[in-house]
Amino acid sequence: PAQEAATPPAEAPQPSQQPVAEPAPAVSATGGAIHGADWYRQRSGNEFVLQLLGSRSEESARAFIRQHADLPDIGLFETRHQGQPWFVVTQGTYPDSRAARQGVANLPAVLRQQEPWPRNIAGIQQSLE
Repeated sequence: PAQEAATPPAEAPQPSQQPVAEPAPAVSATGGAIHGADWYRQRSGNEFVLQLLGSRSEESARAFIRQHADLPDIGLFETRHQGQPWFVVTQGTYPDSRAARQGVANLPAVLRQQEPWPRNIAGIQQSLE
């Protein structure tokens, strides 16, 4: 009987932990959710994101994300630029280029000054192949 009583409490936390564990792979070391390459591959090619940063250094890209941890809907993917690895940070998901340009107004001033620009998901998907 004591063993039977111990079994249900051991089982009870497991189901409650499973839903919590599901989003964990999407959570970075920064504590915020970051979209990876698979996220871009699964999106409609007609959508747009705002490119905030391109860097040869993955660590620089991740430091940028940590610096702007309060931004929602951040993505990071690796592509090639001039034959070398290139790490790109994006923000948001927009139905078209115009909406993405309007989305710039919602960014903090420090990011608006860096002149982010709309990127078509189809172009990103091609760069990931």
